[in-house]
Formats: sequence, C-alpha cells, structure tokens
Amino acid sequence: MYLLQYYVIDWDKVKTQEDLITILKNLQLGFENPSEDLKKLCKFVNKSDGQEVTFD
Repeated sequence: MYLLQYYVIDWDKVKTQEDLITILKNLQLGFENPSEDLKKLCKFVNKSDGQEVTFD
C-alpha cells in the first residue's frame, strides 16, 4: 500500500535539547562505517535482532 501522507519534523516546534534527543532516539540510524567521532557515540549490534555485540 502506498501512503499519501507522512510525518516530517517541524523544526519551528523543536525548542529544547530534550526535543532533539527524542528525535534522535526515534531515528534508529545504522552506520556501516562510522567515523571515529561517531563511533564513540554508537554501539555495535547485530542487524538481525538488535542485540549488542561485545568483544570479550
């Protein structure tokens, strides 16, 4: 089914840091090859189930 409407961020309504945090938490972006700066802010997870991968 093709949707005719969708939600976009109304940047005029974004006023606080909490608003930005809410947006970023809901984006659920995945990065194949992040920069070192971005890697510090990420965790390594399985694509199939979203579980974090730890290197022991």
